[in-house]
Amino acid sequence: MISITNLYKYYNGKTILNNINLEIKKGDIIGILGPNGAGKTTLLETVEGLRTIDKGEVYVMGYNMKKNHKNGQVHFGIQLQKNSLIEDLTVKETIDLFKTLYDGIEDTNQLLLKLDLDKCKKTTVKHLSGGQFQRLKLCLAILNKPQIIFLDEPTTGLDPNARLSIWKIIKELAKESLTILTTHYMEEAEYLCNRVIILDAGRIIADDSPVSLINSLSIEHIITLDRSDEILKIPVINELKTKLTESTIYIYVNNLPSALFNILSEAEKNNVTIKNIKIHQANLEDVFLLLTQKELYHETNIRIN
Repeated sequence: MISITNLYKYYNGKTILNNINLEIKKGDIIGILGPNGAGKTTLLETVEGLRTIDKGEVYVMGYNMKKNHKNGQVHFGIQLQKNSLIEDLTVKETIDLFKTLYDGIEDTNQLLLKLDLDKCKKTTVKHLSGGQFQRLKLCLAILNKPQIIFLDEPTTGLDPNARLSIWKIIKELAKESLTILTTHYMEEAEYLCNRVIILDAGRIIADDSPVSLINSLSIEHIITLDRSDEILKIPVINELKTKLTESTIYIYVNNLPSALFNILSEAEKNNVTIKNIKIHQANLEDVFLLLTQKELYHETNIRIN
């Protein structure tokens, strides 16, 4: 459905996308991850035909997006990071307004039910909660029954309950189409995506399923400590695989009981106080940290079983 070959994008002489090559098939839920400035939004907007292609080729549904982007865009549903809507229109009025732009549209009542907006259909846009507003944006993105849905950070700023609600809706929508999203939330990518692409400095540095990426670490657990000079002097920490950031020490282990016992024992022998220690199983955020050398900002942690 989407084929990208040797794609480059430049701004003011700076390379933003650097030789991107991708083949994306129907039925996938693709998560595009990366630190701020990695090129995530630029990649989406270039594929969507909202930005010019400086070098390389992008084909969508067989259409060359450099020469014939309008025919490709017919198949899109797009939820941008920021949307400006008429605040004094109700939810239903907003949907009805956008419906005039398309042929082959979804039934309004069915959309309201699908996006859990039925109870607030008479509420004006300015009085919607954050979660309701995001669901309305998602609703507008699928009005035209798109075969490809682009979601640019669809749950940023939402509380955990609202975020989970959006996730469930996206899961259902993805059964009917190809879905591509960018996100700052590793839990979001693990829960939603069957394929994750990690960008850094405009390059693809990883492309696989979340499970395969996590397994590639060959590490079972991560011990996390607050960084301090005295903790770094504990001998065993220098013998283990570690990653240091400004505030945190990440220790990667397979034999958790043994590593934990040795760390605590040596801390006691050396009269070192460990104020904060956390343990978790290896996850996608650990892959991200090791590959990009950057911690990922997130507002909250959500674990879905």
